[in-house]
Amino acid sequence: MKCAVCGQEATTLTMNAQGAYVCAVCLALPKPAKHPVYNKKGFLVDDSILSMASYHAKLFPDGTYMFRIHDCNGGIRLRGDLNNEKEVKEAIEKLRVLEDALRSFRAHIERHYTIIEFA
Repeated sequence: MKCAVCGQEATTLTMNAQGAYVCAVCLALPKPAKHPVYNKKGFLVDDSILSMASYHAKLFPDGTYMFRIHDCNGGIRLRGDLNNEKEVKEAIEKLRVLEDALRSFRAHIERHYTIIEFA
């Protein structure tokens, strides 16, 4: 049989995810990314011995995403798909609402708590 990718005769072929029979060489080739990837993570307080809080934002080649904020006690994880316009708008809205909530909460803390109170 011939490989569906390279067209070479092969004694052993494997069916790939699309249902085509592919030789071992072509099966091992890296798959082109359909979507740009993104992978960033870090600690929320870099030099703290009191906090292990962190974030991780990742876009996968298949168009799905994951955004996580986590500390020692728990966390939140947003997951979604960016393969159509409706889901892209929904992902952006989730992140916008989360960003607005974080800004509002930070502003409240900055207004009502000062370092002087704890001295």
